[in-house]
Amino acid sequence: MTTSLEAQRDKMFRFELTTQGPLQELADDVAALVLAHEQRSGSRKRQRRPADAKTFKSAVDTIVANLAHYALFPPEQGRITLPLGHRKRATVGRTADGFGKPLPALLGALEVVGVATVAKPQEAGYATTIAPTAALAAEVRSRGISSPDFERRTDLPALVLTRKDQWGRRVHVPVPQTDDAASKAAQVRKFNERLAVAEVAYAGNQPTDTHDRTLVRRFTLPPSARSPRLAYSGRLFGGFWQQMRRTERRHIRLGGQWIAELDYGQMFPRLAYAKVGATPPEGSPYDLPGTEEFTDEQRRAVKSAFNAFLFKATTMRKWHPDIEQGLPTGWTVGRFKQAMLRKHPLLAPVLNCGIGYELMYSESEILCRVLERTLLEDCAVLPIHDAVLSPITKTRAIAEIMVEEAERVVGSRIMVALKPSH
Repeated sequence: MTTSLEAQRDKMFRFELTTQGPLQELADDVAALVLAHEQRSGSRKRQRRPADAKTFKSAVDTIVANLAHYALFPPEQGRITLPLGHRKRATVGRTADGFGKPLPALLGALEVVGVATVAKPQEAGYATTIAPTAALAAEVRSRGISSPDFERRTDLPALVLTRKDQWGRRVHVPVPQTDDAASKAAQVRKFNERLAVAEVAYAGNQPTDTHDRTLVRRFTLPPSARSPRLAYSGRLFGGFWQQMRRTERRHIRLGGQWIAELDYGQMFPRLAYAKVGATPPEGSPYDLPGTEEFTDEQRRAVKSAFNAFLFKATTMRKWHPDIEQGLPTGWTVGRFKQAMLRKHPLLAPVLNCGIGYELMYSESEILCRVLERTLLEDCAVLPIHDAVLSPITKTRAIAEIMVEEAERVVGSRIMVALKPSH
């Protein structure tokens, strides 16, 4: 199964090896297996030069560390994502030794020796993914490898900027060296420093690495962007809680307390109304004419279709397959747009204008301000895009902060819903 690079960009390599211990021993053994395979199969005719041998070992070490972490703490949302283009790198922020042109051959060898399973993409815009084999997972457990054996990468950038190329593949763009970028990076580092010492625990039964708390703020340049500005998207990604199912998040404890989820209601439509300086109608903006009898699944498709009109920068002629499958038969793009305009005539100027990335940036600015405020209040909350996980006794105060910061950013009150998590 291939994985969308957009959806899985946080599943890239995030761990390195400690200088010694059972994880390093495992990586050494895997490197020996690969070298033996190369000799046995004749796939490599010459011995590596010292510099190449060093980069080969560095690549094996990094891949094994991340496969081993996956084996101990299987992510809920997918495999490890790995672009294989020669111009791309598997890591973010620094160029990891051994990644680039030699990587496909190395992955092939790891698959042959029974260390990794490799799934190649079938269409543009998707990336190769890898996962540990059952044999490697059993080896990791038998050697007693645990969370302290993993070295969290300290050179991961606080900010990442990407765009899509003409084939739909996501490529990295250098973050501009501006005062704004420096300020945003310092802010994210402050969040991470606070989260690193926060009293966060997990009381459930699933394997969970509660030390995995590092956030990265990710910006996406839309096709219309003429310069690399940090003004589009900007959501915070990372942290073990973002990869968990909602049913598992209820087992998280903050400051020893049960948690609740505080969620902005219908964020994107309300941000769109703020953009045009208008007030949305009463009720859910997704309750469009003709959708009264829709099922819950069909209503989720309505939300996706609504947002598609905000992100698409040109006339939309057909649905994404996921939306088309979710909506009832007969709900064409044209019919849906007519229903939208009957409910939301004031949004006509911003449909099919590609403002979705700007709205997402406003959303991310609001959440960053909320995190800043909670830091001042000495209260750790865990961000999930347009929501936060809060200690149960502090939900009222934090909800007030969320409403206030939304009004400061976009000039409009966006109400917050409380979703108990226990």
